[in-house]
Amino acid sequence: MKHFFEDITHYDGKLWKTVHPLLTQPGVLTQHFLAGKRVSHLNPVRMFIFLNFIFFFLVLSLPSNRSDEETQGPTALTENKPLKDSVLREIRGADSVVSQEVKIGKAMSLHSSLSYNTVAEYDSAQQALPYGKRDGKVKRLLSVKWISFLQVVKKDPRQAEEKATEIFLHNSAKLTFLFIIICSLMLNLLYWRRHLFMVNHAMFSIHLACTFLLLSVAMLFVSYLPFDGYLLLLLFLYGNYYFYRAMRVVYGQSRSKTALKFIIINIFLLLGMSFGFLMNALLTMMSLKG
Repeated sequence: MKHFFEDITHYDGKLWKTVHPLLTQPGVLTQHFLAGKRVSHLNPVRMFIFLNFIFFFLVLSLPSNRSDEETQGPTALTENKPLKDSVLREIRGADSVVSQEVKIGKAMSLHSSLSYNTVAEYDSAQQALPYGKRDGKVKRLLSVKWISFLQVVKKDPRQAEEKATEIFLHNSAKLTFLFIIICSLMLNLLYWRRHLFMVNHAMFSIHLACTFLLLSVAMLFVSYLPFDGYLLLLLFLYGNYYFYRAMRVVYGQSRSKTALKFIIINIFLLLGMSFGFLMNALLTMMSLKG
């Protein structure tokens, strides 16, 4: 953050020269960077880290939107929810963090631990079993964490959801690095005949991630406007067009080849990020304490 603010406060048009092509000219900024034209632009790594911080700070700080206030009544005006329900659904793919953890618990088939109210009850039942039939270290750890999680939820469901949301979002900030890693590796495989250095693919991925973070920030504010659904759809479609166009500009292949590789890389990104979010939800459950 210190270096990024220094870049901005001592800039000679660096901010505008970076953000403008980043948002409006897909792939051009990456071309400039790889061609050695770096002095007039902000450092891409610093910019990515700073935008990552800004996005998740806004997600945790912005109050509930107008629709929440209208449906929940006057008391909602005095509350500052950690995250709007619409953004929660986009990030987690579920209606709430708590419901996501419940789904994970069922998927893990921890049915034996669901019947115990406390960890002491679970341990007592395990001691009564023959040594060979007791849960292993991994299953015991998951069972204990799941029972503790359920205790926190039963004690105060709302506070549990708020804590889980905060933990989940802090971990989600790290998932943007997973996006860069997967994207770089996939680009390296898809364009292996070009014999490009990994840094080329990494810079492209970082610029892409910065663009998506800026579009995500725009989505946060757009959600407060009338007809926000149409505007969010437009931003989503532009993000996909940007990705495709940037690939074509940077790697210079035909429309058909670029479209095919665009579809392939998006499938792997979707699978990778889905797995990351699933593991994040599991870690959130294990980290939640009363």
